[in-house]
Amino acid sequence: MLYLLDDKGNEQFERLSDFKRYVLDSLVNKINQRTDLEID
Repeated sequence: MLYLLDDKGNEQFERLSDFKRYVLDSLVNKINQRTDLEID
């Protein structure tokens, strides 16, 4: 459980893989595009 709740108190991401796919991967792409940093 990641304890990331929506407005109704429900878990937003039931699995860590969902969190990675919808949040982390998106942020890594933005960082790679907009900065001189490269994150794998």
